[in-house]
Amino acid sequence: NIFTTAVSGNALDSSGNSRDGTFPHGDGARPTFSSTLGPSDFIQTGSANFDGGGSSVDTGIDIGTAATWDAIIGNDTVNGSTEKFTIAAWIYKVGDGENNFGRIIDFGSSDIGLYTNLLDEIRLIVKRTIGATTAEVQWSSTGTDIGLNKWVHLAISYDATDADADPQFYINGSPTAATLTAGTKGGTYYGIVSQDCIIGNRSNSGAFDRTWDGNLADVAIWNTVLTDEDVAAVYNA
Repeated sequence: NIFTTAVSGNALDSSGNSRDGTFPHGDGARPTFSSTLGPSDFIQTGSANFDGGGSSVDTGIDIGTAATWDAIIGNDTVNGSTEKFTIAAWIYKVGDGENNFGRIIDFGSSDIGLYTNLLDEIRLIVKRTIGATTAEVQWSSTGTDIGLNKWVHLAISYDATDADADPQFYINGSPTAATLTAGTKGGTYYGIVSQDCIIGNRSNSGAFDRTWDGNLADVAIWNTVLTDEDVAAVYNA
């Protein structure tokens, strides 16, 4: 799925899978649209602007229910999930976002989450269950500063079928190491259990408390682990 935005209507899924992003809380709670700030004339000339550093209500772009995405990249293998994913996006970070953890994308209220931290490093959250305990596992692109006020292409791939696997991060098409920074690898993949999946925020039972601060463009999700060559091709498209 590849999502593009406009000043009105839905955020269209240009992959052909017809999973358009919507704005169930009305136009007053949608991100604004910039027709001039985009990554490239050859990629996307516009972008969605999220007010994570301001006072406006911005609930992000709703791209579907937990059940929908659990059957694509979660652990609902009965309905087709591969339990693998790659997420990519062009980001233009202005600040750290709401509560300092503004989301690029979030599935099921932090069942899977992608954001940048106070050090401008990439952070990936994936929940795993070990015994009777389900907890977040987090990885960071430690020591890699993506910077502010510039367009950067991020991609993150992860194979949840491998309990000991680390994700692979990419910045501007180049592989970047992912370091385990919180939680414990192992156990089983939790999947995407409840609450809708959101670009530019997280649901958190309707609190919408992780608004991204800046612009996002060309957000894309695959239910496979892309190769280094694939990611480079996406970046250079």
